[in-house]
Amino acid sequence: MASDQEIGKKELEFIQLGYFCDAYQHATGITLSPITGIENPDFVVEAEDGRIVGVELTKLMRPPEEQFVARVIDRQEEPDPYGQLDKIHYLIAKKEEARSNRYIEKVADTILVIELVDGTLSNIIYLLDGLKGEYRDHGFVEVWLADYSGTDAYGNVELFCLYPEHNWGFVERPNAGSKPYG
Repeated sequence: MASDQEIGKKELEFIQLGYFCDAYQHATGITLSPITGIENPDFVVEAEDGRIVGVELTKLMRPPEEQFVARVIDRQEEPDPYGQLDKIHYLIAKKEEARSNRYIEKVADTILVIELVDGTLSNIIYLLDGLKGEYRDHGFVEVWLADYSGTDAYGNVELFCLYPEHNWGFVERPNAGSKPYG
């Protein structure tokens, strides 16, 4: 039986999946409909063409202590962009290991969504410009960076596709939701 904490975590992930699916439709024109929330990968969705795809959500963030020191002591709201880029590479490799060992048994194709919850795409986008083609050494069908910093005010997630190359790049969604706070 799942604990209250596990249930709450899965409910939050489901909300985040909804934001991603909405932004994904804007970016690609393809609707993803959740089928079930499982583990390894986090969710199974159906694309409008009938394909069954896994969606793995993973957060890119500094440890809470590091966030506190950076924001309060050093007055740095955004994490170091080079450190973020290193963490992106690390997360892709770590999740690829999990995908190849466990996910493939449940669903053949999986989308990896790296959620930026501590920092924004605008902080690292200039570093990504020269990296097209660098993100193909894994088994994910797609890899997206998802900037969740606009969800509180606008219900808005902006995306940057790292893979596949035909979707490469930033997808802006200014004020996708309703105006902030009423």
